[in-house]
Amino acid sequence: WEQGARWEQRDVRADQARPGTMSEMENFLYDINVDRRASEGSQDFVYDDVDHDGICWSPDGAKSKRPRKRRKIIGRGRVRARILGSCSVVVTTLSGAGSKAFIDAVCRDPARNDSEFDAVIIDEACQASEPESLIPFKYNPTTLCLVGDPQQLPVLTLSGSAANNKLFERSLFERLQSLNFPTILLRNQYRMHEEIASFPSRQFYEGRLITPDEVRNRRAPLWTRNPCFPTVCFWDLRSAGMTGKSDGHGFKNADEADFIMRRLLPAFAQECSSSGDITVGIITFYRDQVKLLRDMFEQVRLPSFLKLKIATVDGFQGSECD
Repeated sequence: WEQGARWEQRDVRADQARPGTMSEMENFLYDINVDRRASEGSQDFVYDDVDHDGICWSPDGAKSKRPRKRRKIIGRGRVRARILGSCSVVVTTLSGAGSKAFIDAVCRDPARNDSEFDAVIIDEACQASEPESLIPFKYNPTTLCLVGDPQQLPVLTLSGSAANNKLFERSLFERLQSLNFPTILLRNQYRMHEEIASFPSRQFYEGRLITPDEVRNRRAPLWTRNPCFPTVCFWDLRSAGMTGKSDGHGFKNADEADFIMRRLLPAFAQECSSSGDITVGIITFYRDQVKLLRDMFEQVRLPSFLKLKIATVDGFQGSECD
């Protein structure tokens, strides 16, 4: 593989004609999406702006003279309220919990605007600022559960002010933890090989992470027979291929992308060709590098057993690959 492998060229037109497929989880989320179900259950009403005075006006304030058909969806709010009113569990984002559409939909009594939930669970709570985490408190929960990891990705603050950064850079999870509220560390990790978990366990969790026997006793994958692909391996290209814009953004490294596509991944694919479907994750710190890699892999057809996911560190968090 020293001269690099040649992937089969992809017929882009054929791929575009092929209908997209969704995973089992994506199908499930599509089926339970409230807005989609509300749209399907609402009634479409088509009206002509010439026949109905005061409905449609031109930008200069005069009534439009040309007949135009407009489509208006009526009853979506009522359908949304009926759906959510029958649910025991409602899943939404923090900002979505504070939207007018959500508040109106979950309000049990139209005469009052103080709907309640018995419990609120905030996932990835360490990535949300304190003000964001306070939004669902509007619903007066009797139980609050924050799920997150302060040792992983923190709150993202885009403000240029140091004072504002300090104000918003801490999550509610971290504040309560610093005030000695009870926290539970989930020590058993099932995601990774013990050798991969050893460093974060020592560095961030005081050596408290445990790799259960069912993980340690898993059969070693076929590609580990090749000395190029042990459990943990670093490839140092020593290249100067990093480029970026003058404003400090848009970093990418064409040499590294080329190495991954032409040398590393073909050799890996050769080792695991008899292993069934294999998922491979390519993680980078920069969005422009993600785009570069995706553009490069769009031009080739990967072996059918190789499932590739390319994402930034933020985008990949929570995912799993072989």
